[in-house]
Amino acid sequence: MVYVVPSVILGLATIDDVMKRKVHNWVFLFCLGLGVVHTVYFWGISGLLNALYSGGLALAITLPLFLIKALGGGDVKIFTAFGVATSMGTVINVFLYSLLWGTILGLGMLIMNKGIKSFAQNLSTIVMLKGAPQEQLHKIPYTFALLCGWVSHLIVSHYGSAI
Repeated sequence: MVYVVPSVILGLATIDDVMKRKVHNWVFLFCLGLGVVHTVYFWGISGLLNALYSGGLALAITLPLFLIKALGGGDVKIFTAFGVATSMGTVINVFLYSLLWGTILGLGMLIMNKGIKSFAQNLSTIVMLKGAPQEQLHKIPYTFALLCGWVSHLIVSHYGSAI
């Protein structure tokens, strides 16, 4: 039962992100409110301090990625709402899994779109410290990577010793 609200938060955001290529503010505000209600329901008013810490951690680890334009603002906001509904340990695990999933999804899109040559050129530009790449390859709806990270976390935490 505790997993329903975080799943709804990431599910709604993923649908919005995939369909509209952005996470709307109303989706974020709804999800944040849902996260707060969820926390109070399961852990009482005292759980709000942990929600603040978890949400703050989610913001702290995604904000630098937003500042270097690796993530969009909607991804940062939704992951913060997700953090409010979960724990600090879950935030860290899901973030790490989502990095893995984001890499897999991004490479998959590169291969499908035959953008490997452009990717190699951009990578060499970065490695040679010549500044930001000139060509924007593509953006993935990162909320999907967050959702995959959440599902991975649930699978590993439930079946971890059997895998």
